[in-house]
Amino acid sequence: MLDPRVLHADLWTEWGAGAPRITKGDCDDPLGGVVRFPGSPRQDLILGRGAAARIALETCERAESFPCPVASPLGLILLKLEAGSPQDAADILALLGNAEALGHPSLKEDVASTIPQLTHDARAFWVMILTL
Repeated sequence: MLDPRVLHADLWTEWGAGAPRITKGDCDDPLGGVVRFPGSPRQDLILGRGAAARIALETCERAESFPCPVASPLGLILLKLEAGSPQDAADILALLGNAEALGHPSLKEDVASTIPQLTHDARAFWVMILTL
């Protein structure tokens, strides 16, 4: 999602008790914010910024268990590279380790081909991930 209006609480008032929790990103955060819906499984609407968010939207996929497109493994990895936390590193390694089962056997190469479009910090994080 690239529309900042999703972070306005009044957009979700009709949801009542099922309204999501909204977290706004700082000005230097790679995410503009997160809209987290209650319940299981956890469902987040991410307000992205930059190339990673754009690519995540361009490569989203349909999932049988969810009524709208979701981020592809490539899109998730790019967003996590921009975020750059230790948990993001673990998630990236898990996605790469399960690329075949996810139906994306060339995932590592796909990520590598998009790295030049990301921020300097995300590119550096990718180099670090490759050493793990």
